[in-house]
Amino acid sequence: MRFAGGCNLADTLTRRREAYHHVAVAEAAHEGGAPVMHDTEKSARLDRLPPADLDPRALFVDRVLSTDVNQYEYARAAYKPLASWAAAPLAVRDTQVTAQSVDIEMQGAGLSKTLSFKADGSVRAAWRWDDAGYAEGAVFASELSVAGTPEVVAGPGGDIWKDRIATVAKSERGLEETEQGTAVTARFPASQGEAWVEIR
Repeated sequence: MRFAGGCNLADTLTRRREAYHHVAVAEAAHEGGAPVMHDTEKSARLDRLPPADLDPRALFVDRVLSTDVNQYEYARAAYKPLASWAAAPLAVRDTQVTAQSVDIEMQGAGLSKTLSFKADGSVRAAWRWDDAGYAEGAVFASELSVAGTPEVVAGPGGDIWKDRIATVAKSERGLEETEQGTAVTARFPASQGEAWVEIR
C-alpha cells in the first residue's frame, strides 16, 4: 500500500471456518461447555464457532446494510447485506495522472467509485450510488481491513466502526487466537447517495 515505507496496510487474513473448529465446538458440548477463548488462552475446545468472513478481506469493500444490523453482528459477519459490491466487476471509466495523484474512476452495478492515490501517501475513495429502492435507515458501508494504525476520515455525514480481526488456528499447543488487524468500517446514510473516505 505504501511502497516507499514498505508498509502493506492490507496485510490481514480472511477468517474462514475449518473442520477443527466444528470438532472443538462438538468436544466442548460433549464435556458440558467451555469458556470463550481469550487472547492468551490456549485450548482445544470452543463454546461456539468463530466468525467466518462473508468476503475476502481488502481495502474498501462496499456494501449496503439494513438499519437493524448492529456492530456486534457486523463484527461476527452474522448478517446479510442488502447489496454488496465485494465481488462485483467494476469497469474502469477514466484514469487521470498528475504530479499530485493518480485517480481511477470505476463504474458498475449502480455504483461509481473513484480511488485517488496521492503523492503524500494518502489514499482517498469516493462513491456515488443509486440510492433508490433501499429501506429507510439503510446504510452504505465501506470496510477497510488494516494491519497498521492509519488515520481514517469519513465524510460527509459518516461514522466509523472499529473491530478486531482475529483468527483461530490450530497449532501444536491447541487452538490459538491471533489478532490480524482492525476492521475499519465507514458508514453513511444510503439515502445521501455519495460519500468519501480517506486513509492518511
